[in-house]
Amino acid sequence: MASRRDIVRGGVALAALSVSPFGALLARAAADVRRAGAPPAVDLVVVDRALPEAERFALEATELGYALRTFEHDLAPIWMDVLEPRLRAGRLAIAGLTAPGTTFCLEVLAAPYRAASLARREHARGADARLPPLLDEAALADAALPPYPHVARAGGPSPAFLTWLIATRG
Repeated sequence: MASRRDIVRGGVALAALSVSPFGALLARAAADVRRAGAPPAVDLVVVDRALPEAERFALEATELGYALRTFEHDLAPIWMDVLEPRLRAGRLAIAGLTAPGTTFCLEVLAAPYRAASLARREHARGADARLPPLLDEAALADAALPPYPHVARAGGPSPAFLTWLIATRG
């Protein structure tokens, strides 16, 4: 059950999103794409708005014609409401820009639906993350990648974020 604090916090977040230039840019790009037609290679792109590189990646995805879902830190609502039902229904290809932990969780959650990473790139803070090179890499993939092992590298340097493509196989 939602508390009063949750309702107020949600209202503030919604108001901030409606005033955000990030939201306006995405809406404008999405309108342009609807006129041009979307390419079929990826069904959905998910982006964590909390990452500084998110705006550019999301704008590029909408300009290329891909359906976009954004979240801030917590992918759970998109997983429950969009991704899991679509994976359960059949084939799905998802690209995204997320933190390493989110990528790992998504790969583990998608695995029972015969989905796995076909491409994954590590990026340092401020890196130029682009969607087309990732899609090119996925098109050349001979086999799915194992789940992202960032947890096993806890003592070493960790990337700031990842771009990835997860798709069902077979």
